[in-house]
Amino acid sequence: MSKFDAAAKVAETGKPKRASKVRLQLRSSGRVVKQQAQLLHERAAEAMRNMIIEGEILPGSRMPEMELCAMLGISRTPLREALKVLAAEGLVILTPQRGAMVTEPNVEQLGATVEAVAHVEAAAARIACRKASDREIKEIATYHKQMIDAAEAGSHKRYFRANQAFHTAIVKASHNEVLIEMHARANAHLMRHRYVTIDQIPDSLRASFIEQHGKIVDALTARDPEAVDRAVLLHLSRVGETTGAQR
Repeated sequence: MSKFDAAAKVAETGKPKRASKVRLQLRSSGRVVKQQAQLLHERAAEAMRNMIIEGEILPGSRMPEMELCAMLGISRTPLREALKVLAAEGLVILTPQRGAMVTEPNVEQLGATVEAVAHVEAAAARIACRKASDREIKEIATYHKQMIDAAEAGSHKRYFRANQAFHTAIVKASHNEVLIEMHARANAHLMRHRYVTIDQIPDSLRASFIEQHGKIVDALTARDPEAVDRAVLLHLSRVGETTGAQR
């Protein structure tokens, strides 16, 4: 429309004609919605996982959907997907009609759990030397720095969460979905045991664990699979020696 035509239109109606609304054109309109739902259920799973590991949701507790939806600010669909994730990790049990219930920690399997985590994580670390991006390795080093800062500040909870993120990031950097799923299941149980005694670990032992983490970071940075394998297995063998309470 020329400026003369536009002026004529104003003269006829008393107001300019609105331009047609521009709409986003998508090849698959459902893809964005699906990705958003995926992010919602992942965030919900992480939030509930931390609450179970840190004892905010007690073992044996029922997990009513309405309360959880209100607390997490999500609908039932992403909540149910998140509960399926936690069920696959063995943190909750899903039963027909009765919904989800938090499982009891299995102390008898603690030694086997530490051993499983050690070998899965060592395998993932070796692969990460080959597949991880520089950004992912820097992220792992950042979590290590956060652990140091938390220990110096005496913040045991911050230390615990940075430590948890450190080990999870190593396994994710392998880009091996099978190892990631195996580690998530075993590590979630190990973390439940360790959080119970978070305040009991001596500072000297925590300093030793931080030093071992540093060697893991150095080996990953050098992309040395043999060195990182030794560093991870040595570190987690120390965890086993301290009954899996901390690492």
